[in-house]
Amino acid sequence: MRVINNLLGRRVGGSTGTNCYAALQVMCDMVARGEKGSVVSLICDAGERYSETYYNDAWLRKKGFDIAPHMERLTKVCDTASWQA
Repeated sequence: MRVINNLLGRRVGGSTGTNCYAALQVMCDMVARGEKGSVVSLICDAGERYSETYYNDAWLRKKGFDIAPHMERLTKVCDTASWQA
């Protein structure tokens, strides 16, 4: 959700995060096979209801979540179009 937020400049919710993760997998697979084409996904939810949870660093720390390595990995995958990043 946060990677998408950084890319698009708008918050999204979990449904959109799931859709975009799947779309990213499809795109990486296409690139690995040398295929070209379009992949489309919808922004299903705006993510406002997550302001005090998933978009709140203090809440994440309190719950014991460290999202930094996951954010770094997904950002690299987005930049390189490869899961090998």
